[in-house]
Amino acid sequence: MGKTGAAVRGCVVTIHKMVVKTVTVEYHAPKKLRPIVDSPLIARAVMRAEFAKLDSDVESFVLAVQNTRHEIIGFKKLHTGTGTACGVDAAKVFRAVLVMGGAGFIVAHNHPSNDATPSRDDIQLTKRLAAGAHTIGLVLNDHILVTADKTISLRADYQHVFITN
Repeated sequence: MGKTGAAVRGCVVTIHKMVVKTVTVEYHAPKKLRPIVDSPLIARAVMRAEFAKLDSDVESFVLAVQNTRHEIIGFKKLHTGTGTACGVDAAKVFRAVLVMGGAGFIVAHNHPSNDATPSRDDIQLTKRLAAGAHTIGLVLNDHILVTADKTISLRADYQHVFITN
């Protein structure tokens, strides 16, 4: 917050300036049409549909925010990377979930290489997101990997990465 002083007719006026970063929240479904995503099978289908709208030749990282009933209340594309990498900031994920009023979330990213095997970075990111979410009272419900031929749910196939102690 900046502070400047100016003289106006013998009085000193203090002007406070504050720059606020704006956040864009995007909702794709009316409340009555919000899908309930409470299983890895449904999570894979919902996130595959979201990735069908995006370029498949670069990695993209998408967030699906959920309420306590596991309804999707919003989607947000958080990052677009290169053909081989897509760095994402955990704080940006948590900020978006909290701004949308979420209780849980699903993250997903695609592998343009068409290799659905999670990388070491994918596993580490999932562990960090699960632990961080737990710390602030949120729940990471799944991490989905999307390729042209296959969709993987880390919740279903790599459950150990979601354990928070």
